[in-house]
Amino acid sequence: MATSQMQSDAKKKGPVSDASGAAQTNDEARDMFMPIVGTEKLLGGSALAMNQLVASSQELARFYSTRMKKDLSFMSTLTACKTPQDFSKAWYNAASSAVHDYADEFDRILAIGLSEPEPDAIMQHRDA
Repeated sequence: MATSQMQSDAKKKGPVSDASGAAQTNDEARDMFMPIVGTEKLLGGSALAMNQLVASSQELARFYSTRMKKDLSFMSTLTACKTPQDFSKAWYNAASSAVHDYADEFDRILAIGLSEPEPDAIMQHRDA
């Protein structure tokens, strides 16, 4: 069967049900699985929300990369410990660093989520 024929048949079938049993048109069901359209619907079409999502994702990627390096460094520090005191000090320093890093990261992500749009971005969004 040709692709256009299949698309035509799908449109003729009318509403379909999702997992909750709610009726949807085929177009609505298709849009739910389209990454860009689905994201726009989730975020309400807000350019600010999309920018915040991207910024927080980039920040988290940076943070996880930095933490991974610190965690690996901690493992090599542990292998160099000669006494129980060295071991305790290494654990204390690593735990303290991790707690501070995660608290700082929480503040960064919160700041991104609470950020206001730039005036130019508002005008561009209105003109679109």
